[in-house]
Amino acid sequence: MTGRRAAQRHFSDEVNAIYSDRYYTTIASGNLYSYDDGSEDAVVRASVGPTYKIERNWWILVCRAMVGGKSVNTNSGSARLKAKGTNELMHVKWSTNDASKDFFSINPSVTFGCRLGKRLILDIDISSWIYKTDFTYSEDRTNEVSGALVTKSYRYNHLVRDISLGVGLMLVFK
Repeated sequence: MTGRRAAQRHFSDEVNAIYSDRYYTTIASGNLYSYDDGSEDAVVRASVGPTYKIERNWWILVCRAMVGGKSVNTNSGSARLKAKGTNELMHVKWSTNDASKDFFSINPSVTFGCRLGKRLILDIDISSWIYKTDFTYSEDRTNEVSGALVTKSYRYNHLVRDISLGVGLMLVFK
């Protein structure tokens, strides 16, 4: 599943969790998660820092203590919902003032490698990104029959911890 498709699925799940008690919230109801700036990825990461490598006959251990930045797209999302048992239609739109937010991050990681040959190494990499998000988004709910508009603002302020695991082959040139 691509990052964009996963974001759309997550967005649909959130709409369902919030509104499914009173409204039909299937994807056919018009849920839309938008990347207006045309970027392919919702997340851009960069980090720098010290690296320590231990190398023995058949194994390699690389430890990193990195700091950096993480840019997260905070574009809009919207859903057109029909109330259960009535003809009420509602358009809900979520948006922020900025298309993306940049956050300071800590990125510790470790790579363990096992030599398969003189220059070929099988490696396992565990990487963690820790950052604090802090931005405000607004929710505009428009009743499409009466035209009534209700706006609420929410602050999204969380400590986020991403962990990734990778397996691959390393080719050593030395």
